[in-house]
Amino acid sequence: MNQQNIEKYLREHKPLVKDNPYFILEVQSKMRKVKGIKVEVDRQNKKTRIALISTLFIGLIVGTFCMVLVYFHPIHLDIEQNKILLQAIQFLENYKSYLPIPIALCAIVLGIFFSREKQDGFFFPLR
Repeated sequence: MNQQNIEKYLREHKPLVKDNPYFILEVQSKMRKVKGIKVEVDRQNKKTRIALISTLFIGLIVGTFCMVLVYFHPIHLDIEQNKILLQAIQFLENYKSYLPIPIALCAIVLGIFFSREKQDGFFFPLR
């Protein structure tokens, strides 16, 4: 709820002010607490978004480094004796045409993150 919505609500409902002289001080104190909560939530949203993006970048960089390392320095193993490795290689051989899909999804997610000017939530506005 932003400032205009609060003002509109108060104008429409016309709250009665008590004769208590500390009423304004109490209201101001509560408003400061609400602003403090809003600042903390905004800080946590920003920190979470930064952590998400940095984790995505680190994963892409480490994955690229591992792929380059394996490509230039292959290790020759006795695959016939290691059945788990043999199954993993067969799985990758069968589904290697689908491997670019996660890379494309990462690129799309990065494009969404960096193309938005104002970020209220992770993917969708919270309104």
